Amino acid sequence: MNTIATWVRRHSWLSSVAAFGILFAGADAVQQRFLGPPPPPSHHQRPPHHPDGARTARAALLGLAFHGNFNYVWLRGLERAIPGSAARAVVVKVLVDQTVAGPITISAFFTGMSLLEGKPDIFKDLRQKFWPTYKTGVVYWSAMQTINFTLVPPYARSVFVGVCAFLWTCYLCYVRQHSFGTDREQQQHEVWEYKEQHEEEPGDNLEITSRATETPSHCTPTLPGGVTSGSPRGAKLETSDILLDAAAHTGRRALARLLITDLKNLC
Repeated sequence: MNTIATWVRRHSWLSSVAAFGILFAGADAVQQRFLGPPPPPSHHQRPPHHPDGARTARAALLGLAFHGNFNYVWLRGLERAIPGSAARAVVVKVLVDQTVAGPITISAFFTGMSLLEGKPDIFKDLRQKFWPTYKTGVVYWSAMQTINFTLVPPYARSVFVGVCAFLWTCYLCYVRQHSFGTDREQQQHEVWEYKEQHEEEPGDNLEITSRATETPSHCTPTLPGGVTSGSPRGAKLETSDILLDAAAHTGRRALARLLITDLKNLC
């Protein structure tokens, strides 16, 4: 332990950058393996795991290039501005850290990963998921930084943050792969936008308006389970057909996940 502490003291910057790079890559790999995206709606179990090495490499690059350097500079500057480990100093440092560094690091992760992935709108994840992530981060990092500023010597604080960032990065990677809050609302908006667009198009494959005219007047169409189309339950099932057609045409798995939830509520 003394040898490791001595090496970290002598090479504090290198220790910080290496720790963030290695732990970001490890966190992304763990998230993919155990907390991957939800299964498609037609399956009850997750599909076989296929590691995305490129995504893990992007997470490692982000940790090396930004987070390791930022935390090294930030924590050294914070210690110079507010020295000591007294209770009052620790409280002030934690408040400043969560007010300034917290938003910066979260924003850098979402925009950085989107930029490395080549997404057309690199701020989309940030807009949709910043506030829920930040509120969770305030709880987690306030506890971790209190321990850091109280018990860990200044030269090792950046490395300690890198170790704590392992669990935090698992969470961030999980958040990027799942939809909630405004992200879910946006997906629902896209479904209904698609529905309205195709209802107004004559000759569309959905043929929503032609179903009624093609049905003979003496016949009442029967849906699965003996439900008639004129009943409230039948109307719901017909609506579900429209939603499923929208998912099939768009081919978007995120929309399909939303639709299967809607179908469970309908049926």
